[in-house]
Amino acid sequence: MNNQEALNTLNDIRNMMEKSTRFVSFSGLSSIVIGIYACIAAIIAYSILGNTTPVPRLDVDTPAKLQLLIVFASLLIIVCIVTVILMCRHKAHQNNQSLLFDFNTKRLLWNFFLPLVVGGILCISLIWQSHYGLTSSIMLIFYGVALISASNYTFSNTRYLGYAEIALGLADSFVENYALLFWVVGFGLFHIVYGIFFHLKYEKKEQMKLNLEDINKAFESKARLGIMSVLLVNESIDFVSLKNLLELTDGNLASHTRNLEELGYIRSYKQFIGRKPNTTFSVTPEGKEAFKKHLNALENFLKNQLE
Repeated sequence: MNNQEALNTLNDIRNMMEKSTRFVSFSGLSSIVIGIYACIAAIIAYSILGNTTPVPRLDVDTPAKLQLLIVFASLLIIVCIVTVILMCRHKAHQNNQSLLFDFNTKRLLWNFFLPLVVGGILCISLIWQSHYGLTSSIMLIFYGVALISASNYTFSNTRYLGYAEIALGLADSFVENYALLFWVVGFGLFHIVYGIFFHLKYEKKEQMKLNLEDINKAFESKARLGIMSVLLVNESIDFVSLKNLLELTDGNLASHTRNLEELGYIRSYKQFIGRKPNTTFSVTPEGKEAFKKHLNALENFLKNQLE
């Protein structure tokens, strides 16, 4: 083993150890969906408040509006949590993982929800005393703290989203009555941008890695690709016809067909026509399935490269 191989092995071991201690079933699409939810929610809240200004403002002038906003916000939180759980479970199923409340998941949830609960209680206290001005700032700041805290037990770059939320919350604290605008940016736009970044950095690479794993090395040779392609559209073909079609030598064709037969992808039939030996080939069900999987992997890989 040379130095590069040893380094690659160590990196693989390090990655496996990191994955075993982190929650890796998070989906970038869920972040995008939550961002869209937040933008839609801000539009609905804007209509509830009855503002006429072009820039969203927070102006709760009646108890009825406040109660309606609280109920709406509670429903939004429930919808977001359910969405994240469903999408994480879907990703875990795709990766042949189980989404269980194991030790790592419990650590993640504790570190994420503790700052959120504290910030939520503080917001309720301020709303109870009719101090609405800093509620959006506190939401953004404590949400940012929650993301930074949770980043120790999931993808580490989640903390950058947390930093951005904290910075936005602090900026919001210096501006009066523009809470909805900051809310849209923090919970809407930032989530959408981060979800796109996450998808490109992790999920697309994972998909490409899966595609590469499905590429069968037995079909890397141009000659074997030709053999399998011909056999896939013909029930059988004799040695001479296959040789002439692919423009191969006797020895080259014999070598490739022997290897494919040893792998169980094709079968040969030997017989005599008159006094001349005649060998015909046909593809096996296993070979047909393996070759189609190989072609699909190549097609998906090329599509990802072009996107």
